[in-house]
Amino acid sequence: MASQLNRDWAGSPTHAHFVEDYYRVTQTAYVQALRARGLSDAQIGTHAGVADTSLLMAIDPGMVRTDRLEGSKDSGTTGVLGDPRASTAALGQAGVDLIVAQTVAAIRKARSSSH
Repeated sequence: MASQLNRDWAGSPTHAHFVEDYYRVTQTAYVQALRARGLSDAQIGTHAGVADTSLLMAIDPGMVRTDRLEGSKDSGTTGVLGDPRASTAALGQAGVDLIVAQTVAAIRKARSSSH
């Protein structure tokens, strides 16, 4: 997508960048941090488990239906792939901090290598 945007914007001062580390950290360092706090892969999940739910609790808690967490473990009918019951805003903030730190580092590295 960034390549297409850059083609579309050729000749303008605007450029799009794809920062892969922004996405990668949610599957690497953040998952490792959750494991270090005693959470299992089954809890962490891949969609709407502890990882996703905690991130959302940290960013916009009003978007989480906490009244439905108890009944949402690994359900093909709800789309939950994980167990969000142990989710907290504090776990999510740890993920946000990792995402921001690693994304900023990747942007700085890209900027320094392009100059």
